Amino acid sequence: MQRKIDALKRLVIPSKFFKELEFTEQQEVQIFIERGKLSIQKFQRENWQDQPFVGIVRSIDKSHRVCIPIEFLNLLENIHSGDIVNLELENTSIKIKKIS
Repeated sequence: MQRKIDALKRLVIPSKFFKELEFTEQQEVQIFIERGKLSIQKFQRENWQDQPFVGIVRSIDKSHRVCIPIEFLNLLENIHSGDIVNLELENTSIKIKKIS
């Protein structure tokens, strides 16, 4: 599935993924880099100190958008505002990669 990064570095999470991952409005998600791709998954506030790592935590807005950290966009294939990215659902995460 493809989506465009908007001018404010936000990405709309497709409704299909939103439902399948059981996200809610204001859902906290963690954004991290894994094997050369951006990943988004639910953030579990309970016992978060026991997790091996925690990515950057953001909330999903009422329009199902999440703001991607600019540092991550710059690091990975130089993704910019207006770029189209590919989103894939993989287990409990959304994987994001720039379309060549």
